[in-house]
Amino acid sequence: MWTQDIIDHYVAYNDEENIPAALVTTVVHELGHQRAGLTDADEYPQYHDFLFDCVMDAGSPITMSPKFCKEVDTDFGQESSCLENLEANYGNF
Repeated sequence: MWTQDIIDHYVAYNDEENIPAALVTTVVHELGHQRAGLTDADEYPQYHDFLFDCVMDAGSPITMSPKFCKEVDTDFGQESSCLENLEANYGNF
């Protein structure tokens, strides 16, 4: 549903070469929400590792190989990282 918006944005900025990576990154990010209940890093920083380029962080690089953060060590302890949510829904991998 956002593919044409992404394409239009990159075309408008003369950056067509990054369209495939932007589409992959956006789809993985949105599937993280829909299929695994993952949160956005800026809204729930306690669940994300900002030293890792987690695709759930809006500042994460646009890439053909987006990744989810695996471990979060905070003052509050680790409550539920991206990896824990993924494993809870789909088993260990």
